[in-house]
Amino acid sequence: MLNLTSCEGSIFHPKLSEGEIEYDVTYPAMEADNVMAEFMPKSMTYKFKNNKFITDLSAGMGMFRANFIGDCETHKMTHLVKMVNKKYTTVYDENSIDILNKAYDDFTIIETNSTKTIAGYECKKNWVIFTAVSMPNFELYYTSDISIKEPNWSLPFTGVDGVLMEYEMKRNGVIMKLTATSVTKTDVEDDVFSVPEEYENVTIEFMEEELDKLFETFNY
Repeated sequence: MLNLTSCEGSIFHPKLSEGEIEYDVTYPAMEADNVMAEFMPKSMTYKFKNNKFITDLSAGMGMFRANFIGDCETHKMTHLVKMVNKKYTTVYDENSIDILNKAYDDFTIIETNSTKTIAGYECKKNWVIFTAVSMPNFELYYTSDISIKEPNWSLPFTGVDGVLMEYEMKRNGVIMKLTATSVTKTDVEDDVFSVPEEYENVTIEFMEEELDKLFETFNY
């Protein structure tokens, strides 16, 4: 029998250590007629290189923009937010990252034998089951064919050993569903992981308060 896989990934998708993933972003808990839906991000870009990554979400014709720059070796996460003419940045580490994931205090990840092809990659399926009825359970899919060390250290799903290709996240009261639509092998410039000088350093508490106030607008 011909073996189509190896420790370097499949013959169709050798393990990538540098590239870009595009995600479609939807809002499963938001009513279809919510007037604010048009102002929410519709896509996310995830660039990775040398066990670092940066995510990019923007909305409102660029009036709002959020980035997370993660270092999977030092376990540092830099959060950048642009709100109209305000630009803030703050840093989380292993001791403070739980503040970012405060919506996930009691849940279980259940592994399954199911798989699904997403953006050309065979992905394994897990169930995320919550104790609280206010948090809907969801399916999580991940691939082992993208080479990033501990890619989920900053997420609630640290035990998932692979890059997430379909999952949900709740932040600032809003549930987002992210589904990968493409994976591209491309050169990623080192400077994308740097914080622009115009961003003001603020405390984690200040950043959380500013975002909570902003997302109160999207109460549904």
